[in-house]
Amino acid sequence: MTQRIRVLIVDDQTLVREGFRKLLELEPNFEVVETAANGEAALAAAERLYAAGTPPDVILMDIRMPHMDGIAATKILKERWPGAHIVILTTFDDVELTLTPSSTKSPASATNYTSSSSTSTTYIDASAYVEQLTEREREILALVAQGASNRQVAERLYVTEGTVKNQNWG
Repeated sequence: MTQRIRVLIVDDQTLVREGFRKLLELEPNFEVVETAANGEAALAAAERLYAAGTPPDVILMDIRMPHMDGIAATKILKERWPGAHIVILTTFDDVELTLTPSSTKSPASATNYTSSSSTSTTYIDASAYVEQLTEREREILALVAQGASNRQVAERLYVTEGTVKNQNWG
């Protein structure tokens, strides 16, 4: 038996976080060890996992989050644990944030993001996983894939935004 890949999922949208959790839990080679709703919570989760000697193998990190965004959290994570493997989650419009130097990154780190992302891109055929989702989950996944926010998903599904953020759609 091979060792499972331990994943920490970081995204401020409950729907997205739980969607990734469900998709990864369908794959026997992955184990979601913890989730976090922002960069600060991600740092706390990583601290607990590293202190316990069970660090995540991969951190899936959203860029835009309240309290501390994914770029700032990634910078701190890489300073504390240089070997951490972090995959940035973003919509197409956010790609510029990872490639453009800002107050939270230096030009060198922008080049590092660019070069590492261009050489380590992995594509996964998710069709088999999508087939295992309920009709409602597929509908939500399609909206999220189109870049819909919690508010937009709520409007399309005729529920409140709070329901979208807190609902376990499974």
